[in-house]
Amino acid sequence: MPFQVLLFDLDGTLYDHACGYEDHIHNNIFQFMVESKGGKFDEISTIDEAIAAWKPIFEKYNLTKRGLLGEGYEFDGDAYDRFIRQGPERFIQRDSELRHFLQA
Repeated sequence: MPFQVLLFDLDGTLYDHACGYEDHIHNNIFQFMVESKGGKFDEISTIDEAIAAWKPIFEKYNLTKRGLLGEGYEFDGDAYDRFIRQGPERFIQRDSELRHFLQA
């Protein structure tokens, strides 16, 4: 019986890192950290400060959302997901070779 649903991680799995999607997501993460208010986010007011706070968290947890929560940052997880995942349509395009591979 063929699969009904296949789930993939877009960045680096189906689409090459070189397409810019991963950088776009990271930029959204850093912007989210700058724009968020309250608690530990109040210590972050620039992109450079966000990157400096993010690096050790990502190295420890290998996932930003889980890492931020694990380190005591408080935020709405759904709002975070909506914010950082906005704009993927400019990176994800039809790929006939990929389609053929998945259909096989």
